[in-house]
Order: sequence, then C-alpha cells, then structure tokens
Amino acid sequence: MKQKKKILFISPEMEYTGALRSLLEMYKIAKELGYDVAVWSAKPGPFEKEYHAFGCDIRIVPDRDARSSRTVALIREFDLAICNTVLTDAFARVCCRTIPTIWYIHESVNLSMFITGITQRLDWLQNSRDMVCVSEFAAKRIHQYTKQKIAIVRNCMEDVSGEYSIVSPGTRERVRFLQLGDIYAMKGYDVLLDAFLQMPPDYQSRSELLFAGRIVPAPEDYGKRIVSEAEKTDNITYLGALTASEALSAVAETDVVVLASRGESCSMFAIEGAMMSKPMILTEDVGDNYLIRGDNGYIVKTNDADSLRDAIIRMIDRKDDLKKMGDRSRMNYEEMAGMDLYRREMGKLFRQCEKKNTVAFKMERARNTIIANELVCKIRLCKKRGLRDTSRRILKHLWPMTD
Repeated sequence: MKQKKKILFISPEMEYTGALRSLLEMYKIAKELGYDVAVWSAKPGPFEKEYHAFGCDIRIVPDRDARSSRTVALIREFDLAICNTVLTDAFARVCCRTIPTIWYIHESVNLSMFITGITQRLDWLQNSRDMVCVSEFAAKRIHQYTKQKIAIVRNCMEDVSGEYSIVSPGTRERVRFLQLGDIYAMKGYDVLLDAFLQMPPDYQSRSELLFAGRIVPAPEDYGKRIVSEAEKTDNITYLGALTASEALSAVAETDVVVLASRGESCSMFAIEGAMMSKPMILTEDVGDNYLIRGDNGYIVKTNDADSLRDAIIRMIDRKDDLKKMGDRSRMNYEEMAGMDLYRREMGKLFRQCEKKNTVAFKMERARNTIIANELVCKIRLCKKRGLRDTSRRILKHLWPMTD
C-alpha cells in the first residue's frame, strides 16, 4: 500500500483569528484529500479545541526550539511544511533546508508591525522563495519588502450556513450592523464608531451597531478606549471575545457586515458575511472587497468616517432591499470563495509533497541551507549597514583562508 504523504502545519499561536480559521480549513482539506497531517503551535490557546473537534491534537513547539536537533529530526519525517503567517519565520527558515516548505503570509498593510526591529524576519522576507499570500492586495504590500515571487491563493470557507438560524436582512425594526476582529487600530474601530455617531439621531435610532473581538495586549489602551466609548451609547454593543461558533452565530443574526479596516489581506469575516447572505460595507484596503460585485454593498474610502457614515445611511434607507442585496452576496461567495475552488488550489499546494526526494529539490535545499544560515544572514545584514569589517570577520570565521 502506498504510504500517505505527511504535511506539517505550523502556527505562531492558537487564538481566535482569521489566520487560524484559514489554517483549520486547510487542515480539513488536507485530511479530506488523504494526507497524514500534524499541527504545531509556538503557543497554546483557546482555538485548540476547534482542532480537537476534528481529532487533531496540537503539539506546542516554542520558537526557541525551532533549530534544536530534536525539532529538525521531527521535521525530516514530513513531506511538506506549511508555516502560517509571517510570525513563523523561524520555522520557515529551518523547514526549507530539509523539506518542501510554504510560508503562508496573511499580513499586508500591517506587515511593518511584525518586522520593524526584527532583522532576521525582514531578511527572510527579502530572501525566501517559499512565499504564498492570500490576495493580490496582499501581494502588492509584501512586494514593498521583497523582489521574490509570491504565489496567491485566496481565502475561502466551508459553507456552514445551514448550521445556523440566519435572520433575513431588513426584517427587524432596526438595521443591525456588525464588525468582528481583534480590537486594535488597524481594524479601524475608531473610524466605525465615529461614522456611527456622526449620523443624525433619527438614523441612530433606526439602527444598532455590534462589534466583538479580543483586545490586543499592545497597545491595550486602544481597545479599552473603544469599548469604553461604546458603553456610553445605548445602541452600540461590545460582545466581547467570541468563539468561532459564537462569531458565526453573530453573523447569522445581523443585517449588514461592515469592516472599517485600515488594511486587511483577505478577511475571513467578509467571507462569512457573504456566505450568510449579508449585504456588506468594506474599505478600499480590504483584500477581498472583490466580494462586493453587483448590488450587494459598498466599498468606502479607508480611514474616512464620512464615507463610511454615508454608506451606513444608505443601507438604512434601503432596508427593504437588504434581502436582495444579501442574496447577491451569497452568489458572489459561491463563485469566488466557495470550497470547490479552494480544494483545487489547496490540492496544487499540497502536491509540493511530491518533490521532496527529487534532484531539483535537492538543489533547492542546498540553496536554502546557505541562504537561511544564521551566519550568512548576519553577513547580509552587515553589508546593508555598511559594516564591511564585521562582514570580513564573520567570513574569516566561516572560511579561515578568506582574504
């Protein structure tokens, strides 16, 4: 019997994030396609139970152990590694020296947050040939830091709408708007609150705003300020940090999904909204605003409360049209974010397992072994800083005969 190919998924954490929901979709497809799959995480977290529901136990492997001989020995047993998000760079550098590797980058506009002052991560972003991202929008942002080729596989989501009681948009007395996601500045919650509070009182009385997400520890004061401002207004409600199932229930029960983000590679929340047949309001800097096509929503200017306010008002004025708009969103989901497309794209990625023992990959592995070497990385960094004397000292350490 032919032995199953083995895929290793690596995550930086197990929190409730879009990147982790995307990874779970990949995990389920890999299992469905007959692969033997394992999942590692650098940190434990509440999202682990979502994997446990599918029979997957998470192995905790901290970043500091990525280069240990034991970790490397375990990595060698797999045929492919998928390192999820830019934060797994330490594992991506190690895995690519041994097995075919995909560095699956979800970040885009917020990429600078995760590379500023972290020289090795920036260096690998500039030199890795294993990068995949989730949208054309994200690829453009990543190309600000690297000239390497970046493959694109758009996020998709399994259709679970049948498991929830979906409220038909526009049937309530008040139009309900919902935004989900971690609470930090990039998500634009301050813009959303400003837009809502700028509406005339009669529009505020005809609507309600709900939002949910964990308060990101740094800077924590942003999240606390947003929640505090929401508590001052009767028709704005903070739902707290939700589980995946609770989040989907909230989407099912809303009228309009809104994402005021200042930068989003490919929002799983937007896909959930389209899947649940909801009209949508997204900013220009949301990577999957291609889901707004035809008459199913509005794309507004980024970081512009006036533009967002006007879109919210139009949704309230068009309350009787929201059901028809939501039906259009559902059609767009089926065409552009459904699982048939995702299975095909993931199947192509997973087939990189086949190249592990090829001559071509042996050459690729040799290249990666040199390029990902920590001392070689230091040489590159020294050259960029103009420290040629330091570069020579490191070279002499590597090759004593170097002149």
